[in-house]
Amino acid sequence: MADKMGNLTLLLFGLSSLALCLGQQLLVKHAPSYVTFQQQTPDTSVSSSDLHNILAGPLGLSSKPNSIIQSKSVLKRPKANVLVTVVTHKDQKELPLDSLAKFPLDWDLPFVDVESLMNSVQSKFLEKDPLMLDLVSNNQFFDVKTTSDLFQSLPGSFAAAKDRLLDPDSFLFGSGHKIASLNASLSSDGGLMAELQLMRDVVDKLSKSADRLATGAPDLLSFTLTGLKGISEAYGADSTQTKDAQELVSKHLDDITGHLKKIYKGNVMVEILTVPSIERPNIRKTRSLKAFETEEPVDITDDLKKIYNGNVMVEILTVPSIERPNIRKTRSLKAFETEEPVDHTKLNLALEWDQDFPVTFNICLFLVLTLVIAVLFIAYGIWNMNPNLESILYRVPQDENKKLN
Repeated sequence: MADKMGNLTLLLFGLSSLALCLGQQLLVKHAPSYVTFQQQTPDTSVSSSDLHNILAGPLGLSSKPNSIIQSKSVLKRPKANVLVTVVTHKDQKELPLDSLAKFPLDWDLPFVDVESLMNSVQSKFLEKDPLMLDLVSNNQFFDVKTTSDLFQSLPGSFAAAKDRLLDPDSFLFGSGHKIASLNASLSSDGGLMAELQLMRDVVDKLSKSADRLATGAPDLLSFTLTGLKGISEAYGADSTQTKDAQELVSKHLDDITGHLKKIYKGNVMVEILTVPSIERPNIRKTRSLKAFETEEPVDITDDLKKIYNGNVMVEILTVPSIERPNIRKTRSLKAFETEEPVDHTKLNLALEWDQDFPVTFNICLFLVLTLVIAVLFIAYGIWNMNPNLESILYRVPQDENKKLN
């Protein structure tokens, strides 16, 4: 039995080491002081299929128990969660990143279900308009999913983002990063720099819109960087360009983390996810009703008769027009220009969270404690009071009693 347990431990340790060697890991770059992490052991791993539940735990959005990341306070939660997914080459070395915690990643699902996390925030804090962004680069274009008009002006193509690199306020000039052997005019090198520049533009928009961060809802930001893998495939995993690109990404992530800590005053979680590959989630394709306009009509009456042995009724209804029933329209992530804003103050909804809730709780708690202690002291004093001194009537001198008699 002991040998089997030992073999199992070695197997788990080997799998964890293999995951780290392949660059599959979750790094927590920054977290508030009230967020704690599980002690890291060889069998402490994170599944990508459960990653959205793990990230939702500290935000109070998941009812499932989370043993990896926990919050020590029930009255506090991070104001924002920022996830940066870095796609690396399988032969590439580990990124030189400093972190508070590091967990091996089981890449059982080739993508992170960020949309599910956004839907959870959107359904719980609908009236607070939280800032949410999912930025993924795909085929020289940026797929920007957001619920806020703050990020609507972000460039949608690599070409537009590369033009930003020439501006004097780009991250190459402002932060003093050295690109060394990288060339921004090349497709692979410029793609990575465009992704980093877009991240910097998002952070700059946040810093200039402090009033948008005053809501009680948590903000969600997700970035996916694929340019580092493109450089490794173009020059090789051990090339000078790949090493310079790794150093550039590491310094840029440090810089972005520092800006986010200032913007959210330290109440933000920043995670770095390094994966070998990433795919887009499979979305069920809806059947288009207009797809039959160009097709020839098909008579299915005979087929139905054969299937049901003639025991079937087929009706054909001809009408001049038809209207759609009133159906509750779901909130779309991209339909901001056509939808009218809803005044949620008229709905008489209770607040999910407010910054005064902890203050109110402490006032009620200490007031109740003070009253309880006061009642105990008064009851103790009355119980131990001398019966002869319980009223001023018993304090009349005896001489006066004789005179009265």
